[in-house]
Amino acid sequence: MSKKMMILLFAVIICLSLAGCSLQDKIGDYSREQGYLNKENVTQFSYKGNDYTILADTVSNSGLGEWIG
Repeated sequence: MSKKMMILLFAVIICLSLAGCSLQDKIGDYSREQGYLNKENVTQFSYKGNDYTILADTVSNSGLGEWIG
């Protein structure tokens, strides 16, 4: 490899490393909201103000995302 290509490659690696470090710092900025399990009926839980029910049904991968209720 020529000397110019090596310098360019080194510069690209440095830029990508710096970009990755800045993104790593922003990960901590996101707050996580806790979900709450209904103690009386453990098949129900709440997350972000929405109530969800855990079903015993299973579906194939092709059926994921379809309306079930």
